[in-house]
Amino acid sequence: MRQSAATLALSPEDAAALAGLATASAPAGGTHPTPVRLLRPAFPGTLPTGAPLVGDPAVVLFGSAGWGPNREAEREFVGGTWPLLSARCPGARLHLFGGTATGGEGIVAHPAPAESAEAFAAGAVLALPLRSGSGVRIRVLEAWARGVPVVGSAAALRGLGGSDGREWLRADDAAGFAGALERLAAEPALADCLVAAGRARLAVDHAPAAFAAAFVALVGEVVAGRPDA
Repeated sequence: MRQSAATLALSPEDAAALAGLATASAPAGGTHPTPVRLLRPAFPGTLPTGAPLVGDPAVVLFGSAGWGPNREAEREFVGGTWPLLSARCPGARLHLFGGTATGGEGIVAHPAPAESAEAFAAGAVLALPLRSGSGVRIRVLEAWARGVPVVGSAAALRGLGGSDGREWLRADDAAGFAGALERLAAEPALADCLVAAGRARLAVDHAPAAFAAAFVALVGEVVAGRPDA
């Protein structure tokens, strides 16, 4: 960062962390780091929703054998949250995309989708029980764009700038996730409200045209500040 012309961060939390790290590691009398600029990732405001998946509700969970946080989240959700939700909502189905589990009571295992719309299905709910992460979860942005409500942990929702009950429902343990998913199944109007607020936030914070304009302006600023400009 001390050698770069500009440092960009995807979220306010990352910007603060990077700035603090660079300042703390700067040598006495050495080169000071450039300011960190916040530039939220761009994403379309609306995208087509995928074909419906079975289940009332149909819960979508992304797994990954190759990434630790996803693997841990899958294990905790399948072993803790899912039994609770199944007992409360016998018609519920868990659609696990790209995970390590091969099936189970009410669990439908899918390969990683060739087209992401397959996972962001009409009438489904996206569950994001991550325990760690940085930046912004693009899966949340895509869920909003494709009309899918989100239930996520604090780590999964980090950097989005929304609030619990407006753009998403927050849950941080098995009971919380089961309760939030059960609530969405019983209150379809709430799901619609969450998606509408999420799409509004996409328009404010993640509009591609606004991102492009801000990035071009920043590049112009950097070029203008070069000694050889």
